[in-house]
Amino acid sequence: GYYKSFLSWLKDNKVEIIEQEKTVFSEAHQYAGTLDMLARLNGNTDQLVIDVKTNKAGEIYPEYELQVSAYVSALRESGIEVAGGAVLVLSQDGKYTFGKVGEATSVFLQAQKLWVWKNKETCTKLGYKPGGGDKDAEA
Repeated sequence: GYYKSFLSWLKDNKVEIIEQEKTVFSEAHQYAGTLDMLARLNGNTDQLVIDVKTNKAGEIYPEYELQVSAYVSALRESGIEVAGGAVLVLSQDGKYTFGKVGEATSVFLQAQKLWVWKNKETCTKLGYKPGGGDKDAEA
């Protein structure tokens, strides 16, 4: 069903994939990730980060915005022009939901600080030092 969902999305849109499964990173904020797709849609020249998700509800959950925002921010930091981000949710029933998401990089960075705080012992063992000179993140 997920495959049929993806094919339906491709059929309904003119998709030009620029990059897929691209690893991006932020030196400034010390994070990395692998985005699903950097693409142009329907003849538009703007590049969008598109994250592909699967869920039974076919919903774009708010937390998806955090991950996509991190990818957008990392690409911009590396000098790549990106108009923003979007999420493509594939469902088992062959349907899909697609929508642009807002940018929430500051919220992502707060979540990253919380994760580092919660995992500080492991981070210390690995030599991870959070970026930005934030003393609270290191505590």
